[in-house]
Amino acid sequence: MPATAAALARRARIAMPTCTRPAWSASPSTATTASGSAPRPSTMICLRPAARHEQAPVVQVAEAALILGCESAFGHRNDFTGLQTGEVRVLVVSLLKTESCRNTRRPVLDQRGASRIGAARGSARASIFPCRRNWSRLQPARSKYGRASRYLAARLRRRGAITNQSEGETMLRIVTALLFTSIVSLPVPSAAAQYPIPNKPVRIIVPFSPGGGTDILTRMIQPKLEKELGAAAVVIDNRTGAGGTIGVSLAAEAEPDGHTLLVTSASFSFQPGLYKDLPYDAVKDFRPISMLITQPLILGVHTSMPVKTLKDLLALARNRPGEIYYGNAGVGSNLYMTTELFKYMARINMKAVQYRGGGPVLIALAGGEVHAAFMGMLSSKHLRESGKVRALAVTTKERSPALPDVPSIHEAGVPGYDKPAWTGMLAPAGVRDDIINKVYAAVAKVLKDPTTVVRLAADGVIATATSPKEFTRFVHAEIREWTDMSRKMKLPVLKLK
Repeated sequence: MPATAAALARRARIAMPTCTRPAWSASPSTATTASGSAPRPSTMICLRPAARHEQAPVVQVAEAALILGCESAFGHRNDFTGLQTGEVRVLVVSLLKTESCRNTRRPVLDQRGASRIGAARGSARASIFPCRRNWSRLQPARSKYGRASRYLAARLRRRGAITNQSEGETMLRIVTALLFTSIVSLPVPSAAAQYPIPNKPVRIIVPFSPGGGTDILTRMIQPKLEKELGAAAVVIDNRTGAGGTIGVSLAAEAEPDGHTLLVTSASFSFQPGLYKDLPYDAVKDFRPISMLITQPLILGVHTSMPVKTLKDLLALARNRPGEIYYGNAGVGSNLYMTTELFKYMARINMKAVQYRGGGPVLIALAGGEVHAAFMGMLSSKHLRESGKVRALAVTTKERSPALPDVPSIHEAGVPGYDKPAWTGMLAPAGVRDDIINKVYAAVAKVLKDPTTVVRLAADGVIATATSPKEFTRFVHAEIREWTDMSRKMKLPVLKLK
């Protein structure tokens, strides 16, 4: 346990702006000790709360430490009543590791941390607590919580917490009172926070980078899903790499207790046909829970490209084969297979530039690092509206209601092309049926919420909750179909290791 006031402040999450002299310390040039000699400069650390704490009664940790370390401090106006439960626990645990000051018996923090402060003063035994001889030099700060502090001090004196007893007994009473306060004020978990293991957070693994479509969708439904599940918390864990296989592999190895879920894209069904050494079995190691959304992807180009339509891009690619570079989110990703199918059916040759997810692909396209890329409806909205990229076509057979002026690839030059994207939720194999059904019920309720439906529809995304059995049949059929398609397109089968 760190022993310095700075460490205590970090534990209590209170800002520590650097200052030459604490506001509550007398100036070294004017203050004098009882003997009349000028005191040494104070080494107390200035612990003023940051601006975001100004409206809350947050204690200055150093002052609270002084109160706990010397009972006479209760007679001064300190911000003791603002001490929060978490900070009480930090201070109490730290103060239990005490030793006596050289000249008095007042408890001080472990000298290992304090000695670093005192080194500048030439004292190897310096403490962040004042000894009795130095206490008179400290001038506590006035604050709007001073009256409450004085009230608390009076109550403690009436109860006998501060008496003329030995300082050890007094300290014991103070620590005992604070420990009791911190224990009884601990938050009691609500009845709802019992899924299925009380107070254990639910981790949703997203095998793609932040800023991509899958990540945006997951963060959009996270708050409502947490509420519907009755979970203590829902935490999103982005694990990128190898077209999403790293995150999927991590989910497959997780404990099947319902507290680890996977939100992934159609890439889940591509990977078995593209890698021969996957560390998981996509069919046997997972239990599909529900589809979340379906959406078209958008074929976009950087605005510097001399193309206005899909036919212009096809003509340019055929006249200059291999000279157009497109962004790719890794072999096996949704963008990878969508582009490979497009190149195969359009009979063109473009070169891939690999990135670790759809988010970096969008950044590269907006910055002109690549000429073209497929994009999600959600993730590319701001780029399209800002004019940084130009949408040429969508991957579904029909136009998207959200982009009525953008044709489909099928109608714009590649007949028969129809490749909608989907995102779904799965769990590791071994999760109980009742947990699967509970998660599905929560997901279905979130996706049927009118605000969610309207928000997604405005971006051309369709909220699609399917039952676990229906989604299982769909996923397994997709795996078979895309494994056969990979062979038909003669895509290379790669090794992960």
